[in-house]
Amino acid sequence: MKTPPLLIGATLLLWGWQSRLFYPALVMAAVLESHRLIKSRWDFSESDIARISDLCTILLAIAVLIAVIKDPGRFMLLTLQWLPIAVFPLIATQQYSQSGTIYGSALLILFRRRLTKETKRKFIIDISYPYFFLCLVSAAGANAGKSWFYYGLLALTAWALWPLRSRRYPFYLWLLLLMAGGALGYAGQVGLYRLHSFLLEAGYDYFTKNRDPFKSTTAIGEMIALKQSDRILFRLAAAGPLSLPIRLREACYTAYDRATWYATHSGFEELLPETNQGSWTIGAAGADAQQVHIWMRLPKGQNLLKLPGGTFRLHDLHVARLEKNSLGAVRSESEAGLAVFQADYVPGQVYNRPPDDADLKIPATEAPAIQTFAESLQLNAKGGDEVIAALHAFFGQQFRYSLDLVGHPSDKTALADFLLHARAGHCEYFATATVLLLRAAGIPARYVSGYAAAEYSALEERIVVRQRHAHAWALAFVAGQWVEVDTTPPDWPALEAAGASPFVHVTDLFAFLRFRLTLWRQRIQMEELTLYLTFALVALGLLFIKRLTGKKHMRRVTVEQRQPVPPANAPGLTSEFFAIEQWLNRQGHERQPGETFRAWFQRLAASAPEIAGQPEIQPLLALHYRLRFGPGVLGREDRQRLIAGVRASIRANDGSPRRNGAG
Repeated sequence: MKTPPLLIGATLLLWGWQSRLFYPALVMAAVLESHRLIKSRWDFSESDIARISDLCTILLAIAVLIAVIKDPGRFMLLTLQWLPIAVFPLIATQQYSQSGTIYGSALLILFRRRLTKETKRKFIIDISYPYFFLCLVSAAGANAGKSWFYYGLLALTAWALWPLRSRRYPFYLWLLLLMAGGALGYAGQVGLYRLHSFLLEAGYDYFTKNRDPFKSTTAIGEMIALKQSDRILFRLAAAGPLSLPIRLREACYTAYDRATWYATHSGFEELLPETNQGSWTIGAAGADAQQVHIWMRLPKGQNLLKLPGGTFRLHDLHVARLEKNSLGAVRSESEAGLAVFQADYVPGQVYNRPPDDADLKIPATEAPAIQTFAESLQLNAKGGDEVIAALHAFFGQQFRYSLDLVGHPSDKTALADFLLHARAGHCEYFATATVLLLRAAGIPARYVSGYAAAEYSALEERIVVRQRHAHAWALAFVAGQWVEVDTTPPDWPALEAAGASPFVHVTDLFAFLRFRLTLWRQRIQMEELTLYLTFALVALGLLFIKRLTGKKHMRRVTVEQRQPVPPANAPGLTSEFFAIEQWLNRQGHERQPGETFRAWFQRLAASAPEIAGQPEIQPLLALHYRLRFGPGVLGREDRQRLIAGVRASIRANDGSPRRNGAG
């Protein structure tokens, strides 16, 4: 069934408005709707339709390529938005074809040769409504969440359903049902939007693992989840000699309570970019500075940067906003993309605000175990450097690194069980215990989360940082400055690498290829790419037009030459008996949807016996059924009898009473 006039054009305009392709949509709508004014039609063969279908496939492949180059993270959504363009040649072919339909077999690229000629001729379809639905879905994919879009969507849906409504029910009932469906649909789409936002936020937290700069869970928290993945998060390359491992800070915390670290008095302040675009000053420059190049994918929104300790300046970091807090965390805000920038830093330098009372507090729940070990190690009798050396020796000789944790007794905290019994844990345990033992010795200390970069990839010729390289360590304020204290046993990277997936080299190869593709995509100018693709599409279009307009392919047919082309799989649609149906409908005796002719005439027997009881209609109906459904073929003599009988019946009844004054 064809869509109502101008419906597809209106839907295309809505799609163009939403996808910011209004002028192309205007041209497409004008081309499709002008078929009602243009008298010429084209006789497309099955091979012509197949070639046009192949052209649509090529356009779809180009749309996918552009989407992947423009935004790999959203390429499916972008491709969905451009589908009306990819399918446009096919719908335009149908609108200007002689039959007003297309061969459905032409769409089945993989099965064209397997189908018989008879099957191909019967498989004739009309894609008007599917194209209308496709445009609606594409417009919805480009919608920015405006409520008025839903009202337009509902209006277009009502427009499309109007010709399909049942005549046996009053109009107001149809309208009420439509409004009820629209209200339920609106409530449903609001719920789906909220669910989508929730899942997006949950997925963002799970896959990106950007830590909360104000809170960090320890012991059974996020670190253990990170360490179970071999996924490469970012890459490094030093401008000069680089000593590995290098610790990359993400966030710093000051207060510990119930297995959770908090950052107190750590609000962010905005940084202003320097004169050079993409350059940012974070702290005071120091002597013996080094440079490191960082390739880091930043999801859309706010992200905590992973930077070497002592970073004081960033170059070529193109973000909309950059902030830092007094504990050394640096947060960016930008669109999704791969950030390629340089960090200038001073090894060993730590930018952090001076210590305060919070840096000496020990939670009451952890105090007994911490005091026991502080006294056994005689930490109060040692100086700052001696305390740090004692802690390194203590944890290095009497503890081991492990990700296989067991439950702790209910009467002890996880940290107390780690110190008193288990003597095994991951870096969160070591860092937390170190911070609290330093505080027990009277040394201000803080907890730091980040990553330890130590793996060099020969494939990429860069240092790769995986999710399992997530790390935690302590900061101690000794001799008037902050120093990093990492008491986790140094063999922890080797232990985790030994448990890596056997397919890690395969996944690394695909990660590298995707990384190189992203780099190429960001280097090439989008304007350049659009220009090249435009030339390619023009050349491709000219080639297809030349092939289609050859002597052996499609031909132009004027309105005088056109003949009705009945579908091959619907015999009898040209039966003259349908003229009686049209005449009765004009008289007000409408046939209900799905009602057979025989049932219709039986129903009319009570209301219009002078029509339904005519003796000549029943024989004509029998001839019509033979023509429509068989058996056998209606001969020429019977067909002439059907034609003459229909004409005589209509002439004889032109003066019959009309129902409800219709006529």
